[in-house]
Amino acid sequence: MSVGDPYRIAVYPWRHRLPSRQSFSDRPFRDHYPYLKPFRHITPASRESSSPARLQQSWIQVRVRDLATSTVKVIGTQSLPKQGVSNSVIAYLAWKTFAERAAWDYVEGKKPNFTVTTLLPPMVYGPVLHNVSDAKALNTSSADIYRLIDGSEKEVPVNRFWGFADVRDVAEAHVLAFEKPAAAGQRHLISNGAYSYQQVCDIIREKFPQLRGLTPEENPGTPLPSTYRLDTSKAIKQLGINFRSLEETIVGTVDSLLKVQKVAQ
Repeated sequence: MSVGDPYRIAVYPWRHRLPSRQSFSDRPFRDHYPYLKPFRHITPASRESSSPARLQQSWIQVRVRDLATSTVKVIGTQSLPKQGVSNSVIAYLAWKTFAERAAWDYVEGKKPNFTVTTLLPPMVYGPVLHNVSDAKALNTSSADIYRLIDGSEKEVPVNRFWGFADVRDVAEAHVLAFEKPAAAGQRHLISNGAYSYQQVCDIIREKFPQLRGLTPEENPGTPLPSTYRLDTSKAIKQLGINFRSLEETIVGTVDSLLKVQKVAQ
């Protein structure tokens, strides 16, 4: 993907085998974005691959040194660790934590000619843009909202984590991290704020009246409890990002999920 001379951006999965130095020889990519595939719940069978020994064998240690010497910036996305989650999800979060540590260890130890910036969102919601054949193929975070509009949840779920991010804001944060020199060598929390499933259900029932019979009601208007808040002032100041509201995020999410549902029918 090109954004105009002299800058070019290479985008590839965080765990994907990186292109060799030779494949970059005629393309002076300046910036690299290892993107994350949609989050899916980890099964017990996959936990072995998430052991600390394997986690630290990240691409940043093994392959970035093979990239073209013109690389000046690497921007990666890591999940913000979540509280009150199952062991399988902890394994997923551990993998990403070790991967990020490996990136920073590589920069500190090897002193490469590029900088690294990491972006850390919590649960990411928002419009589904990738190809999805039906609701069963949804990734975990999209399915987390879909269950609130398909009638499968009879009660408002209990929050185990209170922070969310809009996928569009996460995407914008990547671009801003590329554009802003001050973002180099920094970690940024990318979060739109705190939320509860009760608030999500309230928004769905208000904005999508046709779904009221499928979306739990429970205690409408219940305020957020006294819980932690994520401090995103650094991202706001250094990146200049303006985060979307929970309502805009949920409306965009549900709109896209209804389209997936329609296509599947």
